[in-house]
Amino acid sequence: MATQRISKKKKKKVLKYRRPISINIGFVVFLAVFAYILIYMVMYFARDRVSIYEVVYGKNADQTNKTYDALFLRSENIVASETSGYLNYYVRSGERVSVGTTVYTIDESGKIQEYLASSEGGTELTNEDYETLRHTISAFTSGYSDMQFSDTYDFKVDLSSTLLECANMNKINEKLAELSAQGGYNYTVNKSSLSGIIEYYTDGYEGKTLEQISSADFDSSKYTRQTVASGDLIQAGSPAYKVITEENWNVLFPLTEEEAQKRQEDTRMQIKFTDDGTTVSGDFQVVRQNDCVFGMVTLDKYMLKYASQRYGEIQLVEDTVEGLKIPKTSVVKKDFFLVPKEFATTGGDSSDIGFNKQTFDEQNQSTVKFIAPEIFYQDEQYYYIDDEYFEKGDVIIKTDSAQTFVIGQTNSLEGVYNVNSGYCIFRRIEILMETGDYYLVDLNTSYGLKVYDHIVVDGSMVKENAVVFR
Repeated sequence: MATQRISKKKKKKVLKYRRPISINIGFVVFLAVFAYILIYMVMYFARDRVSIYEVVYGKNADQTNKTYDALFLRSENIVASETSGYLNYYVRSGERVSVGTTVYTIDESGKIQEYLASSEGGTELTNEDYETLRHTISAFTSGYSDMQFSDTYDFKVDLSSTLLECANMNKINEKLAELSAQGGYNYTVNKSSLSGIIEYYTDGYEGKTLEQISSADFDSSKYTRQTVASGDLIQAGSPAYKVITEENWNVLFPLTEEEAQKRQEDTRMQIKFTDDGTTVSGDFQVVRQNDCVFGMVTLDKYMLKYASQRYGEIQLVEDTVEGLKIPKTSVVKKDFFLVPKEFATTGGDSSDIGFNKQTFDEQNQSTVKFIAPEIFYQDEQYYYIDDEYFEKGDVIIKTDSAQTFVIGQTNSLEGVYNVNSGYCIFRRIEILMETGDYYLVDLNTSYGLKVYDHIVVDGSMVKENAVVFR
């Protein structure tokens, strides 16, 4: 019996205890948050980034402030000396002469020059002399630039010449009769055969025609001039003076091809001389020749004022355009339904413009529903309506008439996507002008933009009503 009991015990199976699975809520939450952050980061770096621009007020300052180094061309005639000797001028530089006016004398013996050099005591300058000197100094100081310091040497020569001319003219006028009576003074009197403005410098542009102008002529850094003054020893055949014979003159300034294209149709232009602020208008044309493109303004006054200058800085005077400044890349086009104005009406107590839209109920009975859509633009004939309110094929009915119009005709308007609310809303713009990479748009466009609005920089990256993540 004992043996039998032992056998039964040996046949029993021992089963392993399996503990129930427990879920750690904290670990699950951590995994969920981690997965969310990971997915968001992947989406953030994978999507196209939308840049936002804040609309600001602007004006076309880059054009109104732009200056050009201009070249002055005039009708100038050089008069050469017929004899050799010492020069003594009787007419100041920049003065007008007529035919027969005594311009200078040539002292062939040099005795008049000796008298002038040995004459004791100074000669008093007249009020007119002082005014001439003041004008010479003022013209230099107003246009002085450290970048062209070499002009200082030309100014020194011009001022010395002017002062010497004033002094010598006064001395000679006082003593010429006395010197002639004493005899032994061999000099010749030279009178002008032309009428115009006298100048005592030459620079090689006197005989240059408009057709000969090239890009090298606009480089003032290589410009040189030769000046003659009272007391100089001149050789026969050398330039003694020149006469500017016409009041009409040309102001030439270089243009880029882009600038030339913009001004191709212009026939008049107003310019300002930056040295003294003088503003003048003249006929304008774009000239393409040789290796350059330049603008030419033809003037009929102020020639005398700038007769002593070959180059000068000018500024184009244009009407200043003011508006909202936006990037060119922001501009997109959107199609709108065109609805004739004659179909517009007002509904009930509302003064809003709307239209009577034909609809059908469940029994296919025709009814009329008044709809007051947002009007983005209007011309003489049509209202521009967003497709939010109408679909192609919708029918509107004219008030107090059986006449109908089927919605379908469209036209596009230019605009940008406003994102003030976090999603893209189309806002119409009216471009006034372009300046660099930006447009200036009208400040008062209906359903348009305002200062400090936020718009999408690249309008091609988004669609209307799209949510924008900044």
